[in-house]
Amino acid sequence: MAKPPQLNPTCPIILSIRTMAAEIHNLIKLMTMVSVVFTPVVVKFSPVIQEWLHIATK
Repeated sequence: MAKPPQLNPTCPIILSIRTMAAEIHNLIKLMTMVSVVFTPVVVKFSPVIQEWLHIATK
């Protein structure tokens, strides 16, 4: 049986995939922190926001 070809770790495609994975990881961490910070603000001010958007239930 023939062995499958081995990918060179310095191949530009492999390096770009590694870089892209790191960037996506950083983006997910940033989005998580933003949601953790702003969720309490949105919950606290939701009645005010509902009034502004004219969707308040009475």
